[in-house]
Amino acid sequence: ARRVLSNLASGRRKFVDVSANRGSPRFSRSGTHTMSFRRSGKSGKGEAIAQACVEAPELVPDVLGGATGDHVNYRRTGGLRPLHLLCATHDLPDIVTALLDAGAEIDAQNDELESALMLAARRNAVGSVQVLLAAGATKGLVDLKGLNAAQQAAELGHGEVVALIEAE
Repeated sequence: ARRVLSNLASGRRKFVDVSANRGSPRFSRSGTHTMSFRRSGKSGKGEAIAQACVEAPELVPDVLGGATGDHVNYRRTGGLRPLHLLCATHDLPDIVTALLDAGAEIDAQNDELESALMLAARRNAVGSVQVLLAAGATKGLVDLKGLNAAQQAAELGHGEVVALIEAE
């Protein structure tokens, strides 16, 4: 098992144990400053990656380990995948690249037909949008409302993101 110390932006410290123990997979907190998870099987590792994307994205490369394909494209309720979760909550281009390198499907859509590019555009995540576009994200996908990523960003006044998407 590896123990990793993470200092979060909030100033809290988290210790994450990355284990290959058998048993039911979980990513849980003990107290307010410690998280641990055990991973076993495809869904356990996929859920651990998804959870790290939201709660401790700087640890995603450690959690990825040798993960590929099914793990990186694990679908949560609502069709949310780790790449969706990361793009909806953070602007971390290096972590987006790590997920893509591990096999994350760049144009996968959730149950609302939102892609990672749409989620990053709505968040005004300029760095993530740049990485997704450079990696070949499809700009013309539309969500259930009929809006593409540029239109969603425009509705929220994210002019820099709109310019990036339209320039590509």
